[in-house]
Amino acid sequence: MTFEKLAMRSASDDDTDSAEGCLLTLTPGQRIGLTISVEAALLSLFAVLLVLGYIGVAALRAHWRRRQGVRLITNPIDIYVISLICSDLMQALGGILNIRWVNDGAITCSRYCAAQGILENTGETASAMATIAIALNTFVVIGFRKQPTRLWVAILVAAAIWGFSLFFPIIAYLIFRHSPNPFLAPTPFPNRFWCWVGSHHTRERIGGEYVWLWIAALGSFVLYVPLFFILLRGAEANNRRWWQLIFLSNTDSKEATDDIRAASFKMLLFPFTYSALVVPLSVCRWILFHDHDNPSAVPSWATFAVISLFYLMGLVDVLLLINLRRDLYVIG
Repeated sequence: MTFEKLAMRSASDDDTDSAEGCLLTLTPGQRIGLTISVEAALLSLFAVLLVLGYIGVAALRAHWRRRQGVRLITNPIDIYVISLICSDLMQALGGILNIRWVNDGAITCSRYCAAQGILENTGETASAMATIAIALNTFVVIGFRKQPTRLWVAILVAAAIWGFSLFFPIIAYLIFRHSPNPFLAPTPFPNRFWCWVGSHHTRERIGGEYVWLWIAALGSFVLYVPLFFILLRGAEANNRRWWQLIFLSNTDSKEATDDIRAASFKMLLFPFTYSALVVPLSVCRWILFHDHDNPSAVPSWATFAVISLFYLMGLVDVLLLINLRRDLYVIG
């Protein structure tokens, strides 16, 4: 299929295809890179669906055993973790939609493109915000030795996260739908090789997503360092190594202080791993932002390597959740 036919096909889907920058052709190497990113997204999707299915089955079994209602949510951190997993689901779905661009050899403006952009923007923003919430909740538990118990506060926070993450891209898309510069369009790296916020909407990119990714990554690091040393000091006082807290569950210790330290330390792994996956992508972006006249400043293999790592976030979060299964009521 020629690129002219691709443009005509997408124009029938959406009248924004006449806009500048609505056709991005892919080289064979870029198609291979996108294929790898799709595989990474599929791994995350499978992992997220597996853990959500497990939670659902466990809830049904508990309900039939007790013949009464079952509370999956017992504390605020459960709400934040569920929000994080759901955001991973949306992000993985958005990544899997790249399969069409791999098949077509080009990315074009269309309703399909808009759907991918909304999924990506919503998932990535919600993931960053949920990570911030987890980091702050853990900071309160460790730094102030206080366990937040008001579920309604966490529910309001989660509602605000999803309200902003969902409505921002949808409303912006509707506002700029007939604009010469559509809000959601094919965006080559340094941003991405898929549909996302168009290059003419820099402020919306920063305010709608980038700022939250940076706050989550930087804030997690700022909070992680002092809390790590607090936990390290407590572990040494109880003759434990810091790495033992990763594998210690609340059923393995007779000391209440060990319970709190172990659970809190493992919760820190969510923002820590988030930062580890986001920072490489951000570094590539900053290099090309400051050297935009030299697209080869970052090798193509590095570009798709960090993109694929980013799409593995759902899988990584699920692995952490499995390790936390006895510290979080939601997963039993």
